[in-house]
Amino acid sequence: MKRQTAWILVVALVVVGFSFLIPASPWYFPNFFSGAGKHQGQPTSYWIKTLDSDDVEARREAIFALGCIGAPEVVPRLSKILLEDGDAGSRRQAGLALLKIFPVTHAGSAPRAAVPAHAAVPALVKALSDEDAIVRMNAAMLLARFGSEAKEAIPALVAGLGAKINETDANIFHFTVTEMMAQALAQASAGTADGVPALTALLQEGSSESTIVAALQALGTLGKNADPAVPLIRALLKDNSRAVQTSAAEALQLIQGMRQ
Repeated sequence: MKRQTAWILVVALVVVGFSFLIPASPWYFPNFFSGAGKHQGQPTSYWIKTLDSDDVEARREAIFALGCIGAPEVVPRLSKILLEDGDAGSRRQAGLALLKIFPVTHAGSAPRAAVPAHAAVPALVKALSDEDAIVRMNAAMLLARFGSEAKEAIPALVAGLGAKINETDANIFHFTVTEMMAQALAQASAGTADGVPALTALLQEGSSESTIVAALQALGTLGKNADPAVPLIRALLKDNSRAVQTSAAEALQLIQGMRQ
């Protein structure tokens, strides 16, 4: 009897021991040191529950925490906050959290989020018309990261380029919302000429040097699809601004494949 009990204890210890070595196990040993899935010692589930708090500051902290954790399962919740939360600070935090969940990726690297980018796109499209400039900026930055997966945002981005309200850097950024939307439009319409008319108009009507440069960079990104804009771009090679001249030359090289 004692021997049988001893064997049962040995087997139990072996099972428990293996549980510390299995990555999918809640007792996976490295997680006790890495803090994976936690922020300030609290798990993802705690922060998700805190999203329902009536305390604005607690809600903002929860949004921030979920962004730090990078939990892809909260993308729908963050998208809803981005659209519906009456607190602009919470909407800003939701955009920042999504930026962390969907980071800039490089060739050969895998996206951090385990959900497709288009899961967040509908909310981001609506956020482009938010009354808060930082919320609009965050939305445009995210859409720029999604490339052609954000093609449904093209009409909203085109509309945003023509809105005077977007000619602001929100006193935080080194570029305006308009300029970021230009980049987002170029990325969303990659491989097509869908964004060329709006970007050409921006090039003609740009109210500042930086806006014109942003339009030139966006058109250059579109490559040969931006060919209709070449005459206008070529004329800017003689612009008074050295930055505009340089950007025009670079855009022509990308569009026509030769130096001007």
